[in-house]
Amino acid sequence: MAVWDSQNYWLVRVLSGGATDFAFERAVFESIALKTAFEAELGKSLPEPLVLPVVFVARQVNDPLVDWGFQLGVYVRCVDLDAGLYG
Repeated sequence: MAVWDSQNYWLVRVLSGGATDFAFERAVFESIALKTAFEAELGKSLPEPLVLPVVFVARQVNDPLVDWGFQLGVYVRCVDLDAGLYG
């Protein structure tokens, strides 16, 4: 899903609580690919569009995987549907 305003674009992926670590890794890579495609397309019309890929996961993901996602430029949020955001 993509959400945007005049200069910012958020590419949002939502994973269920049953998502495996492999599914999470795949979502991170797919987010990077979509970001690259979005930036290439938008680069023609906007001087500096902000394209931010975001992955929401309905479970706690191991910190090394979350850190890995952040290092690749993907904003990761783990959500406990009963208690709210993990971090």
